[in-house]
Amino acid sequence: MDHDPKIPAPNVILHAHKDWHLWFPLLEKHSRDRGVWEYINPDVDTLMPAIESLEPVYPAIPPEPVKPTSPTSEQTPEQQAALEEYNHKKAAYQLAAKNHEEDVRVYKVLCNQWVRKASKIANINEWINRTVSQDLLLPITMQLLRGISTPQAVVRELKKRLSPSDSNTKNLLRIQYRAHLEKAKTGRSNVDKWFNDWQALYAKAQAFELHEVKGDLAVTDFLDALAAKIAPDWAHNLRQTITTASAMGQPTMSLDDVARVFNLTMQEHEASGGKGRSTGVFSTFGGESAPSGGNSGGSTGGPRKYCFNRQSLAYMGKMVGYSGRLFRLTS
Repeated sequence: MDHDPKIPAPNVILHAHKDWHLWFPLLEKHSRDRGVWEYINPDVDTLMPAIESLEPVYPAIPPEPVKPTSPTSEQTPEQQAALEEYNHKKAAYQLAAKNHEEDVRVYKVLCNQWVRKASKIANINEWINRTVSQDLLLPITMQLLRGISTPQAVVRELKKRLSPSDSNTKNLLRIQYRAHLEKAKTGRSNVDKWFNDWQALYAKAQAFELHEVKGDLAVTDFLDALAAKIAPDWAHNLRQTITTASAMGQPTMSLDDVARVFNLTMQEHEASGGKGRSTGVFSTFGGESAPSGGNSGGSTGGPRKYCFNRQSLAYMGKMVGYSGRLFRLTS
């Protein structure tokens, strides 16, 4: 049998409502990757039949019909009907016998496809059993024993019990996203962790099409959050750059672009001698302290004002069409 490789267990286990938004996307990804999402998707009108019921049937040849006895006298209507039925069955038998070899070949192809699909669905089902709390799974399994008991039916029941409504999810996500931007303003966050958490929230907000991550206002909110403590000079200068580009009718940067530039800047800052990126250490962005190993522009004292690195500047130049003379490069 053609087995699908076992899916690694994730860190998340589905225990309650709070786990659904982490667990369900993983389930969908694994199912789509294996081409069996139609057998798992809980949002269809009609559940798919169990994969076991779809196993191909071996193409049997019908039994060769027996010719009725020839009458010794003139045929009766009944005898004529029996002979016609025999001729019909004889033709069907001959055709089935003629095509049997090809039918068997097709059967083997379909059977191999079914085996692979069944293996993948079984793999998904095993993943569900490993990643759902037994306190949740056992009652659902017992309930479904009286009807259709498939992975799709199980997931549908799980969704009924655990999935929050879209409106509730959006409201909660909106609160979390705004709170995370405010967290950056306190100056008590590890920059790496803050940015990684922001990226996760941003991806979820995009999926729900929240207005908080769309348009110029989303860029302004992000830069305002960075300007408070994490990267004052960087954020102020970039905001001025975007404002100038907009005033001149040139393309401006999306929130995706700004986040990408910020990430590039963090990477180069660390590579050029930054001592990690916990709070205070990344303060070269705000000019509070200089990383060990020197200063900028040949100065002998005081903090280095870190604005845009070469890599992020090159990206910005591509996005908004500005030349390097607008910015002061790091050494």
